[in-house]
Amino acid sequence: DALPRGSSSSRWPTGPAIRSVLLVLLIGLGSHSSKNALAPAAPFLEAQGMSPLLYSLVAASPQLGAIVAPMLWGMAYTWSHRLVQLLVPLGDFCGQLVLAVGIAMVDSKTSLVASQVTLTCGLVIFSVARAGVGVVQHAAMARLLHGKRLMVGFVVMIFFGHLVVATCNWSVPRVLNFGVLTLQLALLLPNLVSVAAGAALSTCTTLPFAITRSPPRTLSPDPSVLSLPLLDDEPPSPGEKARKCSMSDHYDCCDACGDEELQSTQAIWLLGVWRAILLGLLHAFQSVTNDFLVSHGKTHTQAGSIVAANQLLAMGLMPLVAVGGYSLGLRSTLVVISFLPLLGASFLALLPNVPFVLEGGLLSIAMASTIMPVLPLVLVPANSRSCGKSFGLLDSLFGLGQAIFTVALGALRKEGGFSLAMPFFCFFLAVAALLSTVVAAVVKV
Repeated sequence: DALPRGSSSSRWPTGPAIRSVLLVLLIGLGSHSSKNALAPAAPFLEAQGMSPLLYSLVAASPQLGAIVAPMLWGMAYTWSHRLVQLLVPLGDFCGQLVLAVGIAMVDSKTSLVASQVTLTCGLVIFSVARAGVGVVQHAAMARLLHGKRLMVGFVVMIFFGHLVVATCNWSVPRVLNFGVLTLQLALLLPNLVSVAAGAALSTCTTLPFAITRSPPRTLSPDPSVLSLPLLDDEPPSPGEKARKCSMSDHYDCCDACGDEELQSTQAIWLLGVWRAILLGLLHAFQSVTNDFLVSHGKTHTQAGSIVAANQLLAMGLMPLVAVGGYSLGLRSTLVVISFLPLLGASFLALLPNVPFVLEGGLLSIAMASTIMPVLPLVLVPANSRSCGKSFGLLDSLFGLGQAIFTVALGALRKEGGFSLAMPFFCFFLAVAALLSTVVAAVVKV
């Protein structure tokens, strides 16, 4: 750890810290449930006449607000993290409530224009609010935990998110038997839990936040060591002595930190672009995985069960992230995880009808989708001067990438089905895999 071994901050979190981490996890419950309810509903919606392109536009709509809004939420978080922790889940709940009203208007044969306006307003509210969930969760976790504990915290966060995905894939096809409105009303419950968690976290006056100024940055080649730079710190005033480093008041300038700000900017942008391509592709494919299985002869209920089982198996392998990070090194783990979905997608594109290839290929993609998000989240605090703004940038780039790839896969499916969409998917997975080697060479660990 970057902190002295004997300090109280080096111990594993207990008491209030654990409660705060649990609240951070629950803040994302409503957003994850609402977003991931769409994929298992895809076969049902397309059976009702929705085209693949229209479905892709609907699936991408929550990401439209995630292109610009995360950066704004990141700046707002720096200004008042308590207020943002409350506004984000409250906005998610309000958006889902307006969508429920819109669906009820459609079912009751209300004016088409009025119902469409209501549904559009609900999507816009949800899209903008949901864009802040990642910023709040990631920045709050970085403030609550340090060093190796930060990796464990992000592993738990990603595990929890994928547990929600698995639950949605199992439950949504069954709830849909009672109608779309029933599903939408059911989604209000996890959103209400998130509002309560955000309110509780915002009113805590004794949050055990991390220190705002870091000790000297660890330049050890040991890949398991993570250092924490300043969290949302301001540049030094002109009156400060020139010998003070722009990154911290706790140590003097040296040759190694002269270009630190430039290196930090390059590392964050590379991490953001790599994450946008790889995670954007994986999430875009996740939105059509159920359709992919249905196209190979599965029912929509069977498809949901298969996806849920893959998610559970992938979550069981989450400890490999920590093991790989500490034994192989974060850089090597980053590259290996980037090539894993490319291998699985290639088998799906070339040999989808060979026994066990379909299940194995989808499992490898599910593993990458589950494990990969931990790595950039852990690396941001070690390469950033402002965690809130950096997480906002990463989420904005990811939102743009996911929206582009979701619509592109939908357009390709409309023209030639999955036989045309899978080569596109594999090509950009290869781009992301090659880019991972550059990212691994630049980032600090």
